[in-house]
Amino acid sequence: MRCGKGGPVLIEVPAEVWEAEYAGELDYAPVQVQRAAPDPDAIKAAVRMLLAAKHPLLLAGQGVLYADASNQLAALAELIPAPVLTTNPGKSAIPETHPLALGASTRSRPKMVTEFMAKADLVLAIGSSLTRTPFGPGVPAGKTIIHATNDAADINKEYRVDHAVIGDAALVLDALIAEVDRQKGAGGANALASLKEDIAAAKKAWLADWDKHLNSEEVPINQYRVIRDLMRSVDRDNVIITHDSGGPREQLLPFWETTAPGSYMGWGKSTQLGYGLGITMGAKLAAPEKLCVNIMGDASIGMTGMDIETAARNRIGILTIVFNNGVMAAERDVLEISTKKYGALTIGGNYTKVAEGLNVAAMRIEKPGDIVPAIKDAVRVTETSAPFLLEILVKEGYDFSRYPLEGL
Repeated sequence: MRCGKGGPVLIEVPAEVWEAEYAGELDYAPVQVQRAAPDPDAIKAAVRMLLAAKHPLLLAGQGVLYADASNQLAALAELIPAPVLTTNPGKSAIPETHPLALGASTRSRPKMVTEFMAKADLVLAIGSSLTRTPFGPGVPAGKTIIHATNDAADINKEYRVDHAVIGDAALVLDALIAEVDRQKGAGGANALASLKEDIAAAKKAWLADWDKHLNSEEVPINQYRVIRDLMRSVDRDNVIITHDSGGPREQLLPFWETTAPGSYMGWGKSTQLGYGLGITMGAKLAAPEKLCVNIMGDASIGMTGMDIETAARNRIGILTIVFNNGVMAAERDVLEISTKKYGALTIGGNYTKVAEGLNVAAMRIEKPGDIVPAIKDAVRVTETSAPFLLEILVKEGYDFSRYPLEGL
């Protein structure tokens, strides 16, 4: 469990073993975590390629978070210099307030991701398996790829890479930083400043395109207005936030700007509904001082919503925000016949009443002006170790920040 590729671990124990008496003294000491350092020659070659590229780009995955290497990732980006994008589960590997951060990518993504990926001639993927998925950034054809991972089985699994570096993400980044310093020497301040300006301008233009959504006064409420108000109402340095699969994932991931590593739990490639509620409770138990937030749709709460009673019974002070639009919107293109015949996409319910019946404080919001006061009231309740459900009546909402990556 403590060696090799980081991640969740499942231990399966046969019932007859679990129930058997253990004879003897139990003598267990946890094994040390083992990390692999990269080949020095592979590092030298990687840095030569990085510095020779005209437009290098860093693609960071969840492995950077597992390795606790966010500071090194930002330092390498500044040294080269290069913009940084992350995968869905890698979101927050670099704080998105950093001037070189492009944001994360699932099916939706900030427009800067598309623009800078199109321009890139070399992509350094680190802490990522580079698995091809419609829920990740992907690397378009024609790019030079350097793949840094701690699992050799990932190399050339999905992409034919031009160079590979095997090792723990933190140790690889440390080695790359030292080698860039050695090969590059002093200078490069102008290039760094220019790249920061380019990213800032691209980000400003993208947000301007979405201003009508983020500042919407629509009724039913626009989901992006909720995300904007939530960002303005909480201390993001002290937040762990997640989404559910489907629409909430596509709406939250591009626009929620992380400020600290590990403050965002990105997931959803497996597309099941309702998982966010459980992992939010887990996050709160692991970090009780944090405000732990889950954003889910009405289809998601229909799958696992009764589990919020667990939070009430165990005094787990999470904040659940339900986007209630009365429809399972993400499936409209694949359930046309069943929708016409049986109304398969139509969902109904008052989830505030459901929550109150499960001993969870709740509030139903129908007007944009009520969002911020409701969030502040909800946060105060969670600070008493009690959960809160905030149900927001939103529009159907099928406007996603989808900018295609050419060549995929």
